[in-house]
Amino acid sequence: MDTTEPTMQGTLSCTNDGCHLAVAHSLTSNKGQEINEHLDKVACETCHTGLRPAAALASRKWNVFLPTTDGKPGAPLTTKWAAGWLPVHKWYDNTGPGVSGDFHLPILGYTERRDAPGAKIYPFNAVTVDWYVKRKNSGYDDVIIVPEVKAADADGDLTVTLKEMQAVYRKAKLVTADMNFSISHSVVPAELAFDCKDCHGRNGWVLDWSQLGYAKDPRSGKGGGKKPK
Repeated sequence: MDTTEPTMQGTLSCTNDGCHLAVAHSLTSNKGQEINEHLDKVACETCHTGLRPAAALASRKWNVFLPTTDGKPGAPLTTKWAAGWLPVHKWYDNTGPGVSGDFHLPILGYTERRDAPGAKIYPFNAVTVDWYVKRKNSGYDDVIIVPEVKAADADGDLTVTLKEMQAVYRKAKLVTADMNFSISHSVVPAELAFDCKDCHGRNGWVLDWSQLGYAKDPRSGKGGGKKPK
């Protein structure tokens, strides 16, 4: 699943390529039936990712750089999730990028796709990225290229401030957004998947119901539904 290209819609799925049945869980048990009822709103990967087994990119600042051996700006400042990190969950409908709409970066809010046909809750690695664009209303395809950002570091402290960048591009703006990388690899079998109690109930910790647009845990009884605006 590629969140940057609408042409990827329907090309990769746990159940549509002959690997798993559309009714993925046994109908001989109450729990299997209940889990299958989730499949209209919850992607298979959401339960079957588990905590991620390896370190992964968490953030990258394209305005702060690490020094090279000669003291010049080198690689961007980067942080990583330690092994065992929990994915971020968002509604997604497999139709490309989010509200930016420019097909260059997958900008995706938690609930902007909730009412779209086929939307489900999917797991993502939401990598927070800071970078400069040329003007306030620039699209995300108008990012100032790295060599120009590095060259704007007038005081040589390896951090390019807005003032320094605006000396080159008068209307430059520092933008922070999430690049959402879908998680469909390293899925885990049933015995390692998240269980009902991991998402629901007083001690549920996997899904943030408020972020996903619910007033409360939808399994907790009456009142579950969209979070009031």
